[in-house]
Amino acid sequence: MASSNIPPSKISSPTHVVSVSKQFTVFADDQGLAAGLASFADKVKGRLLNKLSMRDEWRAPVVVVVHTQTNQVARTGASIESSVYQFERRLKYQIFSTVPPPIDPEQFVRELVRVLCAEIANRDTPPSSVQLAEAPLWFTEGLTQNMLGDLRDIEVDLVERAMKAPQGAGLKTFVNAEQSPPKGIERELFKTKCKLFVRCLLALPDGMRRSQRFLRSLKPGVSWSDAFDASYRDAMSNSISPDDWWTSQLKQRSAPSARNRYTAQETDAKLTALFTMEAIHRDPKSGREVVRKVSWMELRNYLDEPGTQEMIEDRMGQLGNLQQVGHQSYAPVIGLYIEAFNHVRLDRFRRLGPTLKQADEALQRVRAQTRQITESLDKFEAQQMNRDLLFLYRDYFQTFDEIKAIEKTRDNSIKDYLDKFQANEKETKPLQ
Repeated sequence: MASSNIPPSKISSPTHVVSVSKQFTVFADDQGLAAGLASFADKVKGRLLNKLSMRDEWRAPVVVVVHTQTNQVARTGASIESSVYQFERRLKYQIFSTVPPPIDPEQFVRELVRVLCAEIANRDTPPSSVQLAEAPLWFTEGLTQNMLGDLRDIEVDLVERAMKAPQGAGLKTFVNAEQSPPKGIERELFKTKCKLFVRCLLALPDGMRRSQRFLRSLKPGVSWSDAFDASYRDAMSNSISPDDWWTSQLKQRSAPSARNRYTAQETDAKLTALFTMEAIHRDPKSGREVVRKVSWMELRNYLDEPGTQEMIEDRMGQLGNLQQVGHQSYAPVIGLYIEAFNHVRLDRFRRLGPTLKQADEALQRVRAQTRQITESLDKFEAQQMNRDLLFLYRDYFQTFDEIKAIEKTRDNSIKDYLDKFQANEKETKPLQ
């Protein structure tokens, strides 16, 4: 996190709303936005505390400032930054954002989680300390992603594929990162690794309290690995190291199962590739031999040519393997094509036609079913992702009664405190 470019004392935000928990104070030009963000921040904190099995015992306040950009400046895009300030023997945290465009909900949740983790980790850190305890990025990102939604098969599949890549998916590929990779597949993979790692840690015996202890054990200027070992190592069964434990967790998720078969699309592509058949063709005039592609029925003319029988047996073997690891809906279809190749191998071409017709019709039915299922799943996943990322964002604009309830918490002592803070702003410490 970087320090804000525009200090609170220089931002003109006539409206400020204090959340029900009183930890969050939101400054914004729009009263509805300020009230919605205040309520939203409380709910995000509630989810975080639930993940860590903690009570709400906050000490340092968090100020959220939403600054409206001019039309010219707004073209550069919105930004969300976090800072920590030293103020009257205590720390004060700030999240600064610019609009338009609208605040990105995932990024806002991410900054809230990072700030709240920093607040928890530094409750016993003297405000005058040159350094602050810092939660590692993998931990805050992992918590963020777990709060945004459950682990999906597509995410586990992404990590499993990374395991087979040269770089692998070991801890060293993400736990030492200080910032997220650029947008794209690398960022999605990073987020998924963090999500899965934190999920595995939370699933350990007493995992939530261990994660709470890990966060509270972080010390300024000390590697997070010390707190990690003290909090988690004894629960990692007989693993020699955290990396070994992580590898075992990945292996458990990649063990043979129905979920780890090829997808329907992958199975179809591999099946179609096996329909391309070649045979050695001898030109009757020149006597030259060339390899040419042939159809099922044309194979009859090449059964005695070198390599044809071997090719047929190879295809039958590959189909047998595909039947074991391919999508289950394709198993009967693959069985029919194995039967068709067997007819060719035994020179039973009278039976080949009916079997091929039956296989082709079955294949078309499976493809139609797959398209229908895929369209339904795509629609569901889009809706699910929308719910995950906006799990509370739809509550941005509260009802009139809720807004009034929140506004009642704006007492004079808090207002005086904020005014005093803005007038006496001291040293700023960026949260890295």
